[in-house]
Amino acid sequence: MDRYMEVSECKDMLVMKVEGQAEWRDNKQDEHPEDLRNGNSAKSLRALAVNLQRVPSDDPRFSKLVRLYVAGIDIDPNLAVNAEGAVLEHYGFAAAPDLMSDTGEVLDDLVSRLEEGLEEASDSD
Repeated sequence: MDRYMEVSECKDMLVMKVEGQAEWRDNKQDEHPEDLRNGNSAKSLRALAVNLQRVPSDDPRFSKLVRLYVAGIDIDPNLAVNAEGAVLEHYGFAAAPDLMSDTGEVLDDLVSRLEEGLEEASDSD
């Protein structure tokens, strides 16, 4: 099947996923108000979303993400979800804000996890 994704779509999709994770953390903070880690994580994730929006769309990592997302669709539809979850699920949860990964490191980590996932999925065929 022929698949296509614009870089801007990839960037917007990633920002929406980060914002969705922040919202989920906000809900967890409401459920557990005594545990401030969820609120801290939500704040860190919202900052990450803003920073991702500021990364130029011509950043080569976005082009690479597009290729990896499209390649992964036919191999394992859950590949992207799993990679994004691994990068975002604990973002800002236990670390002080000044110890958070910068936006470039987050993009590099996502690219790396997708590459590893594709390689593992290809090896298992």
